[in-house]
Amino acid sequence: MEQFTLVRHGLYAVAADPRYEDQLEVSEVTSEQAYRVRAAGGALFAARAAAELALAGAPRGHFANVRINGAEAFVPAPPKGGMI
Repeated sequence: MEQFTLVRHGLYAVAADPRYEDQLEVSEVTSEQAYRVRAAGGALFAARAAAELALAGAPRGHFANVRINGAEAFVPAPPKGGMI
């Protein structure tokens, strides 16, 4: 079963290009990676289209110390006024 998550953009993760420090991209994850993303508080998506839709929504959050294909996993901020 395919799963996807949001990660720090590869141009920052690989080349340390500061223009991409806060940029995100979609990454496919394995079952093991999905477990680590979930444990860190990251979001998982069953379809690439759903992950791209979340990406387009300019999410707020931070990067976890969990690497997916060399890039840090993104952890979305909880909604205002409540917990996830």
